[in-house]
Amino acid sequence: MRYLLAIGALLVITVILSPAAQAQFSGTEPNPLAPVHINEIYASHASTDDQEFIELIGNPGYSLDFHLVLVVEGDSASAGTLDRAFVLTGHTIPSDRFFVLGNTAVANLDLDIGSDNVIENGTDTFYLVNAVNQAGVDAITALLGGDVDPEDDGTSVIPTLSIVLDAVAMVDGGFPDTDTIYDDVPTVGPDGSFLPAGIFRDGDYTAKFQKDFFLDFDDEANFNVPRTPGTTNTFVQDDIGFDGPGDGTLAVFGQKLFTGSSATLLIENTPADAPIALLVARKISLTPFAGGRLLPFPPDVFLGLTADSNGQFSATLPGGFGKSYFFQAVYIDLAQPQSFGITNTVRVDFKN
Repeated sequence: MRYLLAIGALLVITVILSPAAQAQFSGTEPNPLAPVHINEIYASHASTDDQEFIELIGNPGYSLDFHLVLVVEGDSASAGTLDRAFVLTGHTIPSDRFFVLGNTAVANLDLDIGSDNVIENGTDTFYLVNAVNQAGVDAITALLGGDVDPEDDGTSVIPTLSIVLDAVAMVDGGFPDTDTIYDDVPTVGPDGSFLPAGIFRDGDYTAKFQKDFFLDFDDEANFNVPRTPGTTNTFVQDDIGFDGPGDGTLAVFGQKLFTGSSATLLIENTPADAPIALLVARKISLTPFAGGRLLPFPPDVFLGLTADSNGQFSATLPGGFGKSYFFQAVYIDLAQPQSFGITNTVRVDFKN
């Protein structure tokens, strides 16, 4: 009898710890029990939207049989409509860990979802689900074009029909007044009053979705911040604040700065052709200046720069060094009371 009880206890533990039973997404971000995640979404850009994609990341060789990517519309009167249901059966996660479903012209494509304008340019909730079997897939796809929130309470039927492995909402300025997201998923956006061009996990899963920076709306320049279907996401160095007057901003984004890698330093939103002083310091010791606070002055490094006609300056930072530095810029801005603008401060971690 003792052995039968022990075997029974082991069976109970096995069921409790079953990945299929425990991977259900509950709003915690990210979901550590899921074998595959949503990693990057590009939904809206300049000209015809023919670069839309949804990138997944997971263990190489993981089968996507009976998995779907779902898009539920959240815009006003159409809220709750299952707008898209992409069935992933027959595919696996490639050796590079990235699976890309997107428009025909998208680089590193694994599943073609159509030539253009497939993803709505408004508030949407995106789901990655495991329907377990073909009957589950059929039950979900039967709802395509229909209402998945029949009670209009923000709770969809999707978690009752499948295991939700990951989910995220992209929102425009209509949220939360007129637009709706579902199942309390993490929310990213808006970008001003607009839908973000695209969203991304900061340097790939296991990071959370970056909420301060969005993918570049310019699909040709693809510079600030670049979309990366099928390759490692952009990593944004930490903004620690301490800005001052003016609209100027400083960002450092690209790869994590190990030896041999690089990132982009971008200063923008200054007046056209403005003189800029870039301050670089090893430690934070703020000095009051022109209505704001500056890094220690004189800093460890002081560089004189000039913005271009668009009020921007960019440069490439190489990796290495194995130390952290703080970057901030001060620039001439005659519209400010003391004729200076001061950007935010970014901590940049250089790796070995």
